[in-house]
Amino acid sequence: MKVINRLYFARTLAAELDMTTQNCLKIVAVFIDVLSGALIEHKGIRLMGVGFLNVLKTKQRLGRDLVRGGQVTIPSRYAVRLNEGSNGNEYLLFPELFNRMTTALPEFSTKQYKVAYDVFLRLLESVVTGTNKVVLRGLGFFYPTFLKQKYVLDNLTGKYDRQVNNRIKISFSCSKILLAQVNTPK
Repeated sequence: MKVINRLYFARTLAAELDMTTQNCLKIVAVFIDVLSGALIEHKGIRLMGVGFLNVLKTKQRLGRDLVRGGQVTIPSRYAVRLNEGSNGNEYLLFPELFNRMTTALPEFSTKQYKVAYDVFLRLLESVVTGTNKVVLRGLGFFYPTFLKQKYVLDNLTGKYDRQVNNRIKISFSCSKILLAQVNTPK
């Protein structure tokens, strides 16, 4: 499986914008910082054609203490999930996203940040092939999840007879550093 990291992202962006890789690394760093900053503020991010990165609160639940052998209460916390819908949460709109990027590093234009966003989405779409995964330090990683073939209940007949083909879904795992910042009380 091919791993796509910041440097690959910057080189792809450099080829698209006819800029040096060093300048594109700055754009990629600002891009990741703005996305992480929005998640730390508990705002979701819309990734066109992929889904929404949302910050959701998990419920308090029971777990097992493997050392002492008893039950333990696991407190509720925030988690970052990649969903197909926004779940009604507030999310960062595109003008605000690009405005934050140009404010953070004004030496580049909004157009260049929009191209970076488009390149990022293309890299995420390459995950659907099942041969790539995108690993961005400070944000997390996007990886393919293979959904197995299954039968679906037909509402008309009440039988399991319609077959759903194998497909690949994009999953997201948040970095530990970002998750700690998301769960830090404000």
